[in-house]
Amino acid sequence: MTSIAYQRIHNQHLSSTEFKKPADLVKWMGAVQAQDYYGAKWALAQRMKDAIDETIEKAFANGDILRTHVMRPTWHFVTPADIRWLLKLTAPRVNAACSHNYRKFELDASVFKRTNKVLAGALRNGRQLTRQTLRTAVERAGIAADNLIRFIHILIRAELDEVICSGARKGKQFTWSGLDLVQRQLAKEVIDNKTYWLPSAAPVIKPASRTLLPTFSLSLTLEEASFGAMTTSYSIIGHAQSRTLRI
Repeated sequence: MTSIAYQRIHNQHLSSTEFKKPADLVKWMGAVQAQDYYGAKWALAQRMKDAIDETIEKAFANGDILRTHVMRPTWHFVTPADIRWLLKLTAPRVNAACSHNYRKFELDASVFKRTNKVLAGALRNGRQLTRQTLRTAVERAGIAADNLIRFIHILIRAELDEVICSGARKGKQFTWSGLDLVQRQLAKEVIDNKTYWLPSAAPVIKPASRTLLPTFSLSLTLEEASFGAMTTSYSIIGHAQSRTLRI
């Protein structure tokens, strides 16, 4: 086996793994392809210790892992902590990929505004409903949903707009729930017109000082942001003047 192939298997946690919980694995992966639900559960189990189907199904039913259209117009497993920023990042691209069908089925911003409102209302108070029940609710609101592909794109858009996400299964049927029930676990920070998503309880890192020369001192402060984004501040003090460099 080549070193590249070995590294891929190792990094994918297929040769060895320490993960015991589906949510921990999905969080580490970022997102896991889940268009084929049963195949996706098997993919998680291959990367976990002593995994059984009930463990993964329970995590999905409890909302520890969610299934939504993100990255591209296919379902992926994501965690509640990551679903919102991933949607914000990738929804424009997914919407662009769906634009042909949006036009084909006469779905525009005004229609999506109405359908999103209907779906959010149907799922309020923690309700989890099947596709057919949601389809009936949309039709009762006077919005055409007789074409299944058209209605599927209505659901996709509601997912991309952060209105709905997966719920627990009822038997073999999938359900949807309101995304407003998912705890907002990230804090938004805008720095120099760039948006960063940080843990709401980010750790405080104390500055470390190093002496370079007898007449100069260097104070270094690191503020860690999401995905290793880093802001570094240097304060150089010498004689009667002070300068601050930001990198």
